[in-house]
Amino acid sequence: MTEFKPTPRKKRKREELSLKQKTYIGIGIFILLTILTFQVLIPQFSMMQGRKIADRINEVIKDDHFELVSAERNGIQFFSHYQSTRYKDLYISTDMAPDDFTPNRINYLYDKAIAEKPGTMQRFALATDDSLYDQLTPVLGEKLLRVIGTFAPGSAELVELDEAFQLGKLPGYTPTVDIIDAATDENYLKYFGLIEQELNKKNYNVGSINIQFTTDRKNAVTYRWVPMTEGDSLLGLVTQDLATLRQGGRVDHLTVTEEVYFDYPYNHNFTLPAKQ
Repeated sequence: MTEFKPTPRKKRKREELSLKQKTYIGIGIFILLTILTFQVLIPQFSMMQGRKIADRINEVIKDDHFELVSAERNGIQFFSHYQSTRYKDLYISTDMAPDDFTPNRINYLYDKAIAEKPGTMQRFALATDDSLYDQLTPVLGEKLLRVIGTFAPGSAELVELDEAFQLGKLPGYTPTVDIIDAATDENYLKYFGLIEQELNKKNYNVGSINIQFTTDRKNAVTYRWVPMTEGDSLLGLVTQDLATLRQGGRVDHLTVTEEVYFDYPYNHNFTLPAKQ
């Protein structure tokens, strides 16, 4: 009859430690594979799909040629961006899935891109923002985060492909100036006056002015003002409107809202070369 010999405590301890080490190694490998999948494999696969789609677009669009700008997956959605080499202001941007790029849909996207001229509008918008950003930088310093603008409806119809940028060409330019500072009425009027002074130095064809305050780049308070009448001093008008609002009166063209601050990257230098 075989005699039972208990496993020595030291040996059991070594076996337990070995099991823990294997567990930690397994967890580490899993984390590493997860990071590689989301940071390397999925982006590379998305770019590969984007290049195949660019080839498919060029097979259908014979009078133009498109290069892949970006392609990425966000969950189950696929976003891709293509630039024309014939018209440097013409882009095809879509969230269409790779398998949905049929000839009919490609022609639809191309016709839509030409009709809406998104690239040209983007260039006009950013170039206008660049100009105002450059003017405000020495005035506001580190308080200035970014400048983003929009134009009045129908502006796209006034822009031709490859048209040279012209400040003030498009109507209803509305800059949103992001400032890292406390959202007080006193600060709002102070910054509004500084922004108005810079806007008056050039023909921006301004429609309204928005100022967005944030202190943590997570939450924001936005003052949106659309003038109902024109005057010599917009600051005078907005001061009256703000006083009326704070006294409980109704001011349809001035709103103050709390919202989330979307701290997405915006580099004003990538649109136009600096003037010598």
